[in-house]
Amino acid sequence: MKDKLTTTRICETWTRNPMESKMIPNIFKEHKRPERPVLKCHKCGSTSHLANIFTKKTKINEVQVIEEGAIRGNEVDITLNIDRPYPPVLRRAADPASPRTREALEKHIQELIQLGVLRKVGHDEEFEVTTPVIIAWNNDKSRMVGDFRALNTYTAPDRYPIPRIQKTLIQLSIAKYITSMDALKGFNKNFLTPKAKKLLRTITHCGIYEYLRMPFGIKNSSSHYQRMMNTIFPTELCEGWLII
Repeated sequence: MKDKLTTTRICETWTRNPMESKMIPNIFKEHKRPERPVLKCHKCGSTSHLANIFTKKTKINEVQVIEEGAIRGNEVDITLNIDRPYPPVLRRAADPASPRTREALEKHIQELIQLGVLRKVGHDEEFEVTTPVIIAWNNDKSRMVGDFRALNTYTAPDRYPIPRIQKTLIQLSIAKYITSMDALKGFNKNFLTPKAKKLLRTITHCGIYEYLRMPFGIKNSSSHYQRMMNTIFPTELCEGWLII
């Protein structure tokens, strides 16, 4: 670990000692606790017991988890607060890109196609909304980002409540150890309705592509994801889990 947090490895996750975390209020730094060894399951003695359970389990509360890491039954829909014909701002051209950016963009597109997140739109298909994509650079690492600002402006809001930070910190204040599990590309696990797919078409120098799953950056994505998690894990929420 690059930081100085006291950590313990549990089932491919990291457990942080809140007494030494800078993200926890200072009142929790008064007591120092020694580092703990790798924790094992009290039933089978394995350190990967929890990971094996999630790997083998194909249904969680009657929600189907398919092999490619997506969940059916929680399709994302998008409702616009305007009528057709849509304004020209929703049909934009591809942004200019340097050779380096084009190379990175082509790589990301192929990866998303292989993961089932994108598909190429045929030349005979009609389209009313196109959103340009850009490449965000962080040192030598690149990330493909859709410029959904125009689409978000005309999207009807979904006001599903998101947990407050202060309430979350209060719940964590009594914890001896904090174990976090982060979903890989969590938003991409949600399928889209046919209407939403047509609104989430991106344009690049390679052509037009359609999102088959929820992308990052669209309005209401956090609200939908929070609703889905609360629906899938009601028992865990009653047990005091924090699912954000």
